[in-house]
Amino acid sequence: MWLLRNPEEGKKLGIRGKEIVRKRFLLTHLIGDEMKLYASLLDTTARTKKKESTLDAYDETKDPVCGMQLNQKRAGSIIHEGEEHYFCSASCKELFVSDPSRFLRTGEPEA
Repeated sequence: MWLLRNPEEGKKLGIRGKEIVRKRFLLTHLIGDEMKLYASLLDTTARTKKKESTLDAYDETKDPVCGMQLNQKRAGSIIHEGEEHYFCSASCKELFVSDPSRFLRTGEPEA
């Protein structure tokens, strides 16, 4: 209700939220991509790869709720209609469980 009465404050809050997402999530993903590129250029992946590497592109998937890139080995998951879905957090998992069709219709995250 407060945001409805204070639209300018709501805009400021939205801008701040975008900045936080950019700093905490997007920047981290970009750094990971840069590390993958450097490793491939230097051909050091065989020497630096660990058992559960976060740089392994074959183990990456997207959270169907928020769209965040995840490592399947470290993410929580559920099986829905025979297909396994991975989640970044318990809240994303709960949203999905409450209405799976909402997130599986287009394949694009809504949150």
